[in-house]
Amino acid sequence: MSSIELQFPVLGSEIPSDHGYALYGALSRIVPTIHTADLPVRIGPIRGSYVGTGKLRLEPRVSRLRLRVRPEDLPLVLPLAGKSLDLDSHAVRIGVPQVIALVPAATLFARTVIIKASSPRANPTDKNSRDREKTRRYQDPGEFLAALRREMERKGIRAEADLPVHPSGDRAGQPYRRVVRVRGKAIIGFSVLVQGLTAEDSLRLQEEGLGGRSKMGCGFFVAVRGGQ
Repeated sequence: MSSIELQFPVLGSEIPSDHGYALYGALSRIVPTIHTADLPVRIGPIRGSYVGTGKLRLEPRVSRLRLRVRPEDLPLVLPLAGKSLDLDSHAVRIGVPQVIALVPAATLFARTVIIKASSPRANPTDKNSRDREKTRRYQDPGEFLAALRREMERKGIRAEADLPVHPSGDRAGQPYRRVVRVRGKAIIGFSVLVQGLTAEDSLRLQEEGLGGRSKMGCGFFVAVRGGQ
């Protein structure tokens, strides 16, 4: 077993729907190792009911802080239990976690995936060019999906990746575009559905994810059972 999942109840009223960066910062202040490469943790987004104005209402049986870590790193994150967090002026408290084994599923879903673009026009000897390249992300759905499939191919994951679309309303037929704000900068990503996974590839995708910002809720895949 390479990774396990800890599910901490999140107790409170509301949190921002875009809380990945704030959550990462709050957790790192309690467990500073989270901010380093020494602890390769994957942090999932906290679920809740969207109530408008960029807010989620926390639900007792739904809202969980989900961390995926190596079994040997479990003692490093247990100090989060019982702690209070400030998520952009929204106070929450973290309960006692359950330890869950990752289970393979043929279909996985990630609310937000961010893929960094690479460009042959970037000059590797030009620092300004390299810095611009570091900050560019795929924003066109077609280019994003093609880059996503290339990353899956590099990882050896053989399955079908698609971008779920809005079923109705003004955005009917359009993919779910997501925004993650980091230090005031908006980074664009998309929701992703992956189907037809083998058990081995399913576990690997849950453990490794896709794309970047894995400590801010991105590329965090969960099982879809009985439809999305």
